[in-house]
Amino acid sequence: MKIPIFSQFMTGIALVCSITSCFLFPKAPQALDVASVTQQESTYSQVYKTTYPTERKKSTIYYPDAPEGTQLPVIAFLHGYFFFDITDTYEDTLINLASEGYIVLSLNYEDIKTPTADYVDIASTQIQDGIAYAQNLSVTPAVDENGEVLFGLMGHSAGGVTALNLASCYREKAIPKPRFVFTMSACDGGNSLVPTYDLSAIDPDTNLLMTFGEEEDDNVWHTNESSWNTLTQIPAERRQWIVLYSDANGADKLVADHNWMMTTANSSTVDSLRRYGCWKWSVAIANDTFYSKDRSLWYGGTAEQLFMGVWGAGTPVHTAKATNKEIFRS
Repeated sequence: MKIPIFSQFMTGIALVCSITSCFLFPKAPQALDVASVTQQESTYSQVYKTTYPTERKKSTIYYPDAPEGTQLPVIAFLHGYFFFDITDTYEDTLINLASEGYIVLSLNYEDIKTPTADYVDIASTQIQDGIAYAQNLSVTPAVDENGEVLFGLMGHSAGGVTALNLASCYREKAIPKPRFVFTMSACDGGNSLVPTYDLSAIDPDTNLLMTFGEEEDDNVWHTNESSWNTLTQIPAERRQWIVLYSDANGADKLVADHNWMMTTANSSTVDSLRRYGCWKWSVAIANDTFYSKDRSLWYGGTAEQLFMGVWGAGTPVHTAKATNKEIFRS
């Protein structure tokens, strides 16, 4: 069936207007008060949020209200598999990370219609476009002595697998070298629904943090076990496995399942698994990687690394456990 010429014309006009508005009339960045989101002090009290045009759809960028011209490392975050855009469910983690002096790209690389084999290519393009977009912000990407952007990767579930894949092929995909990879409950969906690349190709000087909730299913465990056992080129002093645990205090409960790092619709406060888990560890591994500080907050089995907060009555929340050797499930 032929599409009427008028309909083709109007569709073309709409597409041109959409593209033009992205570049000529971009939305002003939204200013976010950090303390109202994180309920804690941070290096920068305000974070800006805006979208940038990229392949297939827009992705989101967060950056702090740092002095004009400040250069900051870039971190790309890849959300877990879902039927539609769920990036806002991770937003408090991304705001917290940006507030500590990072440019954060929240990649909208996947939805139900996206072939899993395309994840890496789409994410790579969105990283390239995000870094290019950031060159024109009030803060810009920091670079090393060779002019290479200082860059790290984070991902949840399918995004964790994709982050590892990106680290294994960053040269081929023309993105900056990932100096660290932080995965939260990485999962290939079972039967390698999300393809896993040759992870032995990841550079051995990469800092690696892999985290896992005790109530995860077998697919998540097998994905992490296989990945960890493949990553033997990364020395023990650069890699860490952390398990989080569910805990309860009366009617209140913390659940270390596949969504332990996500904001729930009925959550009025920040729970300890996010604050002392993904918030603390993401900032710590980034700070250690780029500034050689806060290592004990993400590595080594220290009390401060494994501390997960306290209940209102002062009872400690179940601490996490860590290793850099053979991983465990609970």
